[in-house]
Amino acid sequence: MTSAQPLPVRSETRAWSYGLRCISSEIALPDLPLWTGGGEADLSIRIGAAPSLDDAISEAPHLQVGRDGRCRLHIVGTAAWMISADGRSITIELETHPDDPAIRTYLYGTVFAIAAMRWGLFPLHASCLRFGTGVAAFSGRSGAGKSTLAAMLIDRGRAMMADDVTLLDLSEDRPPRALPSFPRVKLWQDALDRMRIDAVDLERVTGGMDKFKLPVVDAFHPEPAPLQAIVMIDPEASYDGQLTRLRPTDLLQKSRDLVYRLQAMRRMGLARWQMAQMMRIIAIPAYTIGRVRPQDVDRLIEQLDEACA
Repeated sequence: MTSAQPLPVRSETRAWSYGLRCISSEIALPDLPLWTGGGEADLSIRIGAAPSLDDAISEAPHLQVGRDGRCRLHIVGTAAWMISADGRSITIELETHPDDPAIRTYLYGTVFAIAAMRWGLFPLHASCLRFGTGVAAFSGRSGAGKSTLAAMLIDRGRAMMADDVTLLDLSEDRPPRALPSFPRVKLWQDALDRMRIDAVDLERVTGGMDKFKLPVVDAFHPEPAPLQAIVMIDPEASYDGQLTRLRPTDLLQKSRDLVYRLQAMRRMGLARWQMAQMMRIIAIPAYTIGRVRPQDVDRLIEQLDEACA
């Protein structure tokens, strides 16, 4: 674990790295590594107007999808984000202070996931860590304990590639690969207390919420790696020291928990693409486990090192 980074401030345009893409941004993105590869930006983020779409072909409480492929996410009192049809530009219309962490929380979650879909990357609702010669993705419904388990694994020396959202490169010419995203993990206050981590210098995910961003820069794996296991967490059960293998059809039935922003994907007209990608994903060995206690983490590591050998 590393110490907290300073709170962000509005800054000059800088280049940041996300999913092996270069992001040029008018607002600071301290949760992301700085881009060091040179070249033009793959995604540009700027402050500006993001009005409602008059030609929306799909509307949800917070999301509009335009006929031309643009998407607009609006969280009242925080901001509106306009994502271009090709996912290469995002315009943020602020409704609060530009340093409000909620702006980046939605940006890093739904907004980046929509852009990534436009790039052809597939988002899993999963944390991703190194085991054996590849990585394992830990998925489950919100509150299942993905990030808490990730933090326990990091504390045992495992490197992390992603927290909450794992981007997959499912290009036809190579096995599925997970891409690096954020060198931080989001934890509730009770999880920090159990790990004896003081939250006083940590940034909240959003104002008033007892959930914090814990930097893990020293434990971040910045290179892509083959996805060799998917682990679905059942929060109603306890880990019994075993990995229970799931059949491909079982994993397919868990798409609602496994795929990040599945309904948004379908609203964007990507239902066929989503199913085609799932057909490739269900070929990856998948398992289910219950909630893991700290004293059981070493046993889980042994099993996953063997599964990902």
